[in-house]
Amino acid sequence: ESVYYELQQESLSSEASSITPIITSSVVSALVVRLLLKDELALRLLEYEIPTPLRELPIYLLLGAMSGLTAVTFSQVAKLAKAGFDGEIGPQPVREAIEATPEYVKPVIGGLTCGVVGYF
Repeated sequence: ESVYYELQQESLSSEASSITPIITSSVVSALVVRLLLKDELALRLLEYEIPTPLRELPIYLLLGAMSGLTAVTFSQVAKLAKAGFDGEIGPQPVREAIEATPEYVKPVIGGLTCGVVGYF
């Protein structure tokens, strides 16, 4: 899942970059999980039987539509955030402040923002 997300982000970016770090991080994370959990599953699912599939179909269709809308919203917000950090959008004082911000500080701001959003 994380590899797919990273590949999507890379395809949105206009910069030429290597896929090697993405694949390496995916392999290392899989190895760490395998070392820690051995052959155990991280999530055990209970048996579930669908007595009337046609009755539940609209619920799954609605779930799929909501997931699609969430994905589109997330993608657009990511593009908007990138444009904001690149200084392409926003009021002039905000653009000037972003242009004056050193490049090494921008990932720190992004990380703190993710932390705050994740906390709440």
